[in-house]
Amino acid sequence: MLTVPDIAFVIGPDMVLGYVDTISPMTGMVNFRIDASHVYQMGSLPVEIFLRAATLLSEEDLTAFLELVDVEVGLEAYEDLDAEGLQECAGLYGIDSKSEAFKAQCFELVGETDPDAMNAIQLDLVNDHLVLGVLEGGGEPRDSEDADDHDETIPDTYDPYLFYGEVEDSKTEDG
Repeated sequence: MLTVPDIAFVIGPDMVLGYVDTISPMTGMVNFRIDASHVYQMGSLPVEIFLRAATLLSEEDLTAFLELVDVEVGLEAYEDLDAEGLQECAGLYGIDSKSEAFKAQCFELVGETDPDAMNAIQLDLVNDHLVLGVLEGGGEPRDSEDADDHDETIPDTYDPYLFYGEVEDSKTEDG
């Protein structure tokens, strides 16, 4: 069993930072530490769930993780997601997979409300949508009208007339 403590990832609705410790070749479980309130807690997930629920922080983390999976478990680690796996991933993100809202979202995405009736492609599509929803901040996009209407879900420090993100500043001869 290899130990690789510097494969960083985030997971869950709060994007909690964690580090992969090992992958068990016997069980196919990813063993990791998460930093919850600056107290490391141990956890483990099956490789196929970890692959779909965790977001590795860099290209190097992804490469190192996939190489570790290949060495420790092999190709059988890359199994298709099943209904139980989708429900586990949803739970990791604080989503009730039995709720009407979740079923409606599934129906909108794949035309099916029951994960047991979905094929692997549909299950992956629903799961990807769940994780991306959290990564992108979830909910509906906000605009200046929402801020002007004093929507209480928008922080007071938000200025809808500014652009947020990374900007590269390049000066030209004119300016």
